[in-house]
Amino acid sequence: MRWRRITFAFAAMALAAAPLRGQSDPCLRRTVPVNVLTAKGETVTGLTPENFKASFHRKAVKIVSVTQDETPRRVVIVLGASTSVISQKHDWKAYVGVAQDLTQVLPPGSSVGFAVFTKKIERNIPLTSDRAKIQDELAKLQSGAKEFKGRTSLRDAVFAVASTEFDTSQVGDTIYAITDGIDSSSATSLDELRTILLEKHVRLFAFSRQVIPEDSFIEGGTSPRDLRELVESSGGEAINMSPNALGNVPDLADNLGKPTLEGLLVLRQFREIFAFNRVEIELPERFEKAQKWSFDTAGLDSHDVLLTYPRSLAGCAATTAGPR
Repeated sequence: MRWRRITFAFAAMALAAAPLRGQSDPCLRRTVPVNVLTAKGETVTGLTPENFKASFHRKAVKIVSVTQDETPRRVVIVLGASTSVISQKHDWKAYVGVAQDLTQVLPPGSSVGFAVFTKKIERNIPLTSDRAKIQDELAKLQSGAKEFKGRTSLRDAVFAVASTEFDTSQVGDTIYAITDGIDSSSATSLDELRTILLEKHVRLFAFSRQVIPEDSFIEGGTSPRDLRELVESSGGEAINMSPNALGNVPDLADNLGKPTLEGLLVLRQFREIFAFNRVEIELPERFEKAQKWSFDTAGLDSHDVLLTYPRSLAGCAATTAGPR
């Protein structure tokens, strides 16, 4: 069965982000990326501090400012090349196709990097403004990747990219993982990976086809549920797509190139990467280790909006400089 990719035009305007006020304590005064979308996946604009509420250890968090941010992004795509995926030609083409779509619709001025991984990084293109270089590599992979064999170490690959690609933190930095959603061979633990993502202020997004039930237990490994929780803690979104009747990744576009329901989910995910609200907050107290907090909309019908934000915050030791 031939897999059809999304074809669409994405227009983006680069808006200068409003400068932050002086920060006397970068641990207490932080900036977090927040997405608020309608049920149809459209960005809710014109939001103010009054539209949000937050708490930390049951103490109120002050919402200082809210600024819509559509400036150029830094995105690294990590593509898992496990034997199980490559052997399914339809799924492999689908995975590579999602990467191709993402590189094509990045806002002007954005930087993109790319890595293919098995148990180690097999190919790596560091962050570059030359997206044609990435697209050429992806075009080669569309024809097959027989040289890659074995399982994939997702946690190790994401940890390596987060460690090396983002030397200075910027709000909106993103790793986009295209994977089978399973990892039983990484040396990096979930806690270690969560820590570096939070400390580097990197959001993790993921795309996968459901291979096993999301609540499956993998001893010492990463299940689809573990991946989803990791992604959400960083402020990203995970799509673990149900297979079609043939057991493959569903088509993301119909015969006319119009996005299917599954394609609309991917477009929504891309939109979350490109455009979000920079929300400046002031926490009520310092803390040393990563902690969860509560954040929600106020004055908006919660049934009509989708909210994405970092579910955890890095400890104070990691906030000396803070993201730009």
